[in-house]
Amino acid sequence: MIAELPVSPLDEAQRAQRIRSDLTRARGSGQAELVALLREVWEHLPPAVDPLLYRYAPPDSVHLVVSYMRGTRQALAFDGARHLVTHPVPPLAPRLALTVAVAQLGGALGFGFVGDWDAVPDVDLLPEGVRLTLTRLELSAR
Repeated sequence: MIAELPVSPLDEAQRAQRIRSDLTRARGSGQAELVALLREVWEHLPPAVDPLLYRYAPPDSVHLVVSYMRGTRQALAFDGARHLVTHPVPPLAPRLALTVAVAQLGGALGFGFVGDWDAVPDVDLLPEGVRLTLTRLELSAR
């Protein structure tokens, strides 16, 4: 879904509420159905079409993609080793400045950030910013 994300100075609770309402509005707009239809059509196109679509897409159409995968909330283990966290590695496509992936497995959230260094030269600061924001959100919820 495509949604506007607030970048103005807001506290974490206000920002979370604004994102929640924008995503609720986007869900009700029919975007999910359109994406499902486009994905179905895309799967039947020959691979040679991909570069053409990127070439003729508006240059400022998408700057950020965030994906979320929710798994089990139960503690995970493999051969006696406890699972701590999964850090996903999202792909970066042409004309995309930043991708963020969030994986929730075994009760832990893991984040992965991949950015175009020319467009997002401070991508390495994002993990600490997310950690601080989540801590502030948790404190404000108490």
